[in-house]
Amino acid sequence: MQRQPDSMRHVAENGEFFMAKREVRVFNKADDIKGSIDLISDDSAFSYGWFKTLESFGRLPEPLYLAVNYDGATVGIAPCFIDKINDFIAWGPKIVPFLPRILNFGQRLGLFKRNVILCYSPASCRTKVLFANNYNNKTVLSLFSEKIDDICKKQRVLFSSFLFVSEFDELLMKNLESLNYIKFSNIVTYYLDVNWSSFEDYLKSLKPKRARSIRREIRECRESGVVIEEESISEDIAEKLSTLEANVSSKYGYTNSKLDPSFFMKLRKYAKDNTRLLVARKNNEVIGFTLLLQHKNVLDAYMCGLDYTAQSSVPFIYFNLVYYKPIQLAIDAKINKIYYRYSAEKAKLNRGCRSEQTYSFVKCHNSFIAPLMNSMLKNQLYKNLSDLLPR
Repeated sequence: MQRQPDSMRHVAENGEFFMAKREVRVFNKADDIKGSIDLISDDSAFSYGWFKTLESFGRLPEPLYLAVNYDGATVGIAPCFIDKINDFIAWGPKIVPFLPRILNFGQRLGLFKRNVILCYSPASCRTKVLFANNYNNKTVLSLFSEKIDDICKKQRVLFSSFLFVSEFDELLMKNLESLNYIKFSNIVTYYLDVNWSSFEDYLKSLKPKRARSIRREIRECRESGVVIEEESISEDIAEKLSTLEANVSSKYGYTNSKLDPSFFMKLRKYAKDNTRLLVARKNNEVIGFTLLLQHKNVLDAYMCGLDYTAQSSVPFIYFNLVYYKPIQLAIDAKINKIYYRYSAEKAKLNRGCRSEQTYSFVKCHNSFIAPLMNSMLKNQLYKNLSDLLPR
C-alpha cells in the first residue's frame, strides 16, 4: 500500500476524519476483504487464505470482518466471529461458574443468546487488530469497539472478548480496559526471532552445550535414514497428513477426531504458496511432517504429525521437523519471526524461543446484568481465583 500524504496521516492520526464519519463496515465473507487484508496484515493467521480455508471447511460459520475505509482504501480490519461459546469456554477465562448453563437458560427465556463474539484468529492463539500505515491509533479501535457493542445489542449477545491479546500489543493492552473490557491472564505462547545469516550462526547464539546437542540430534536423525524436505500438498499425501496429525492430537488429548484430508487441499487452494510443508521420509515412506504458514516475513508453525511406530527407530525426528528444519527454512527465506504457540515450554526455550504472555479481555453487554457482572469481574480476589482455574 502506498504511503499516505502527511496531511492525510495527520487527519487520520488525530481522529478528525473518523469522528466525522464514525462508520465501520461489516463483512461476512473473506472474499469481501480479499483485496485489503493481505496488504495490511503481516501474519498468516490473519490472511485471506487462512480465513477462506476455515470458511470453506465449515470452521467459521458466522464471521464478522469489521473494516474502516478511508479514501477508497481499507485502513483497519478487526476479524471477529460469533462463537457458540465452545472456543470461549475452552480458551477464555473462567469468568462465571456454570457459564454454559447460564447462557442456555438466558436463551430459553429470550433474554440473550448463547453466542459470544470473539476477536481473534481461530486455531492460532492470537488476537490482532490490523492497521495500514500509521492508522494504529485508539480512535480506530474505539470505532471497532462501538461496532461490536452495536452488534451485541442488536443480536442480544451477552459477552464479547478479545481472546488472545499479546503483552507486546501496546494499543490493545493500553486501551481495551478504557472501553469497559476486563483483563484476565490467558495462555503463554512462544516465538523465535530469526536474525541469523546461517544455521551455524543460530547455533552460536545458543549455549555451547545446547549447540553440541543440536548438532548430535541432527546427525543421528540423518544417519537413521530420514530425509526431511519441503514438498507440495497433494491429494496423494493429504490422507497421510490427516492420519499423522491425528496421532499427535489423540496422544496429547487435543481431540479424538481425525481432520478431514480435504482441509489440506483447501489450504493449498486458498493459501497457495503461503503453505510450507516439510515432510520426513524413511525408505520413501512418510513418517512425519510439519505444516507452516508464511505471510510476508512471518512463519507460523501450525501443525505437525508423526508416525510413533516408526519414530522408535528414528531419533530426534520431532526436534528436526518442528525446530531445526523450520529455522533453516526461515533463515534461507529471510523470515524474521516464527510463531510456536503454546506447550512444550522447555523444548522451545532451550532452542532460543521467547515467551509471550497473552490476555483475554471480556465485556458484558446486557444493560441490566452488566453493572453487577462487571463489578464482580473487576474484583481483584475474584480475578485471581479465575486466573487459577484450569482451562
